[in-house]
Amino acid sequence: MNYDIIVIGAGITGLSSAYHLKKRNPDAKILVVDKAGTYSQGNTAKSAAAFRDFFSLRENQIMAQASIAFYKNLQDKQGIDIGMKFCGYLFLFDHEKDEKFVSKYPNSRIITEDLSSIFNVNIDSETRKIMNIDSIKTAILDSNAGIIEPDLLSKYFLIRLHQWALM
Repeated sequence: MNYDIIVIGAGITGLSSAYHLKKRNPDAKILVVDKAGTYSQGNTAKSAAAFRDFFSLRENQIMAQASIAFYKNLQDKQGIDIGMKFCGYLFLFDHEKDEKFVSKYPNSRIITEDLSSIFNVNIDSETRKIMNIDSIKTAILDSNAGIIEPDLLSKYFLIRLHQWALM
């Protein structure tokens, strides 16, 4: 059989790529191959699957926000459990950041409270040396961030690809 597209890897990246390629090109013949016996057994199985939209490049922000909106739609509007939980993402800086900096990130806020009492953050001198920071001057919390279950998301993509193959 001939294929228009061959995707190597049946993890989250391969399956989501095949899904979006097929969605954009319904007539395309796509083959997904993987060295494992089933999907999501490589890096996807080892992934903590955190998501965030706090990036220095605007292009990365846009891509992340589109992905988060897609996942949120799957879970909230379509009722597909992908284990999506918003729990935030905390960034620690060894230099001051101001409101002007944070204004570029609509889902983020500067933490002005004492970090040690909020997050139990007490970084000893040895850890600071390893992290290459003298002290924490600023913390920024990205609220449009959290975790997702990568095997559940991969399973969604796999099921949709199988459904399209049967059409």
